[in-house]
Amino acid sequence: TGKCVRTPRSPTPANRACSDSARVGGGSGGTGFTAQGNLIESDGYRRNNELLQRNVSGEARHKTATGELYLNLSASDQHLQAIATLRVVKVKVDVLTL
Repeated sequence: TGKCVRTPRSPTPANRACSDSARVGGGSGGTGFTAQGNLIESDGYRRNNELLQRNVSGEARHKTATGELYLNLSASDQHLQAIATLRVVKVKVDVLTL
């Protein structure tokens, strides 16, 4: 499933945030698997604040005569751009010496 949302932000153009995900699974005879993944993209609510995030995970399982075996795997990747340039204000500090 996929979804994109646009929200107004001032004074820059509208913010865009999209997400998409997928899931699959199956099995038979005491053995099964699932896999899922998602993707998130956003322009961010400030200039130069874009986000790209990807996740994927999976699980395999098997029933034996004495119990169950599981294998879980997952991976993720995230890129978050630094926010727009911030103004730095110099502050004069008076130090008193005794």
